[in-house]
Amino acid sequence: MVTIACQPSASAKEYGKPEWRSIFRQLYGAGIIALDITGYGTWSVTEAGRRVLKGLDKVTLRKDTMKPGRKAARAAANATALADGAAGDKELFEALRRRRTELAKAQGVAAYVVFADKTLIDMARRKPTTPAEMGRMHGVGEAKLRQYGQIFLDVIHEYAARAA
Repeated sequence: MVTIACQPSASAKEYGKPEWRSIFRQLYGAGIIALDITGYGTWSVTEAGRRVLKGLDKVTLRKDTMKPGRKAARAAANATALADGAAGDKELFEALRRRRTELAKAQGVAAYVVFADKTLIDMARRKPTTPAEMGRMHGVGEAKLRQYGQIFLDVIHEYAARAA
């Protein structure tokens, strides 16, 4: 259980988005704050909330047990997939991910549209050196090979040159 004190905390960043959502849901459910739908979704402090702010009442919230988010679960899965690979696979995977992110941002699309993590893991482990080898990677069809093949082969070649 978490007791909300009426003293400002050092930083609002001590909680993530899921925790703040939980706090707001609980404060709303307890009648401490109200949501004004007609006022563009603004929050306001209720009379009960003012009593808490003045220290006349206390409110106790439950501390939610948070499941790891999709991003954390995906990162753990990627780490597991790369764990039994050759030395340097993780570094190459990160280099491929950085390049994928750059391309996705430039095109205004999600990163997985360029290549899925599974494809990058396959590239990092098998280290293709030719377009034909790249075309045999998981998730690399003719269109993606034409559009991105040489770009990712260049990343792999640069990585191999630095590692040598």
